[in-house]
Amino acid sequence: MFDPEVLTRARYWIAVPLAISLPGAIAYWFVIHPFAGFWRRRGVRTTFGVVMTALALSILFLFLQRDRLLGQDLGFHPAFFALGVVFYACGVGLQARVGRQLSRRTLIGVPEVSGEGGELITTGLYSRTRNPRYLVIFLVAVGVALSTNYAGVWLQAAILCPAIYLVVLLEERELRVRFGEPYLDYCRRVPRFVPRLGALDSEGDG
Repeated sequence: MFDPEVLTRARYWIAVPLAISLPGAIAYWFVIHPFAGFWRRRGVRTTFGVVMTALALSILFLFLQRDRLLGQDLGFHPAFFALGVVFYACGVGLQARVGRQLSRRTLIGVPEVSGEGGELITTGLYSRTRNPRYLVIFLVAVGVALSTNYAGVWLQAAILCPAIYLVVLLEERELRVRFGEPYLDYCRRVPRFVPRLGALDSEGDG
């Protein structure tokens, strides 16, 4: 049998990385998308120097406040833990496929900041849903909330849903400007979140 104390510490340290990084990761896109024009005038190096420094400082601050951030330990529940592992594994598996389609530059927002046109990706996972990487964040956050069962992590997971929706709306506005009618046509064909049923368009999916 598991030592209860070891299990408690394990849940704690599984919860901490998500709890301290998720707020900054979401805030990052609220800083980038609405102010893309401002950041383009500052340049890529200046933008990421400022934004990444702020992100690192926020993570450090939240780490120092991690016990308050996690809140009450609601206890270990085997069924929750098992379901959380399933959610987390699905998120990791989906992220692996997203990573095969999106470059690192795209994942951190270089096209938005640089003003480069980039490529409108509509194949593979992106032929089924327009936002698979945000589904990854949702699956991982819910998976960690279920498996660790801390009140603060549950609160973050609940806030995550409207936050992601707002980020996506801001991102869509920027993509309409950058790609125009091809992006509008893509939006008409592919759902925003809930994956479309049917075979994947495997082109470009690795």
